[in-house]
Amino acid sequence: MPLPPRLPPLLPLGAAALLLALAAGPALAQAPGRPPPPFSCAGAEELEDDVFEIPFAAGRDTVTEAARANLGAAVALLKREPDRNACILGHARREGGQQTSVQLAARRARAVREALRAAGLPESRLRSEARVAGFSRTTGNTVARSVSVVVMPVTAPVPERAPAEPRSEEAPRPPAREVPPPPAPPPSAPARETVRPPAEPPAEPPPREVTPPPAPPPAEAPARETTRPAPEPPAPPPRESASPRDAASPRDAASPRDAGAPEQPAEGAPRGRAE
Repeated sequence: MPLPPRLPPLLPLGAAALLLALAAGPALAQAPGRPPPPFSCAGAEELEDDVFEIPFAAGRDTVTEAARANLGAAVALLKREPDRNACILGHARREGGQQTSVQLAARRARAVREALRAAGLPESRLRSEARVAGFSRTTGNTVARSVSVVVMPVTAPVPERAPAEPRSEEAPRPPAREVPPPPAPPPSAPARETVRPPAEPPAEPPPREVTPPPAPPPAEAPARETTRPAPEPPAPPPRESASPRDAASPRDAASPRDAGAPEQPAEGAPRGRAE
């Protein structure tokens, strides 16, 4: 792939390293007389923090001016934290076959490592490795044309073992005296059976307020014996009324005058003494 027209021409590796060294400043001194412990880059691809991508052109392994900013940031972090190391992982796509891509990825990683060394970082803190994507037809190229500078986290140092002191010939120890076993404790008296006092009955609940039953209804008075009235006497039969003819007869009807007078004897009858 041709380079864009605005990019400057490729710089040689020595010039790029010199520029980075001037920008980064002096390197930190290593502790004299003690080599740093080796480290591993296993699992570096899974880290996401403190990862710096260094771009490369297609088929090229030369560090360009486009990598200056990320390289300077990686150098500054490594100098600020001298206990951390850097894994330099070179990547390559399908650029000329499997073997060619592996070689290209390794050359790119070495170029970045040399740039970091030129900036003042010791080689013992740098480790470069090649990472190449799979070449299966069903597997896509997921790795870009770049180098990843992964600043590894601080690992706890492994404590060094002190050299073993030579054993001196020890004098034979006298045999230990047999210590008699302590006397057995006297048998303890059997525990008395403690009779538990009966449990107190539960407290009786307070008596409830008893509501008096309702008063019974008043007893009804006994029914009075009703005397039936005596039957009325039968009505007298009606008198035979005299016919008007008989009522008007002068013979039978007494005159008012005769009503109060004594009977008069009939004519020709002897008059008796009046009683």
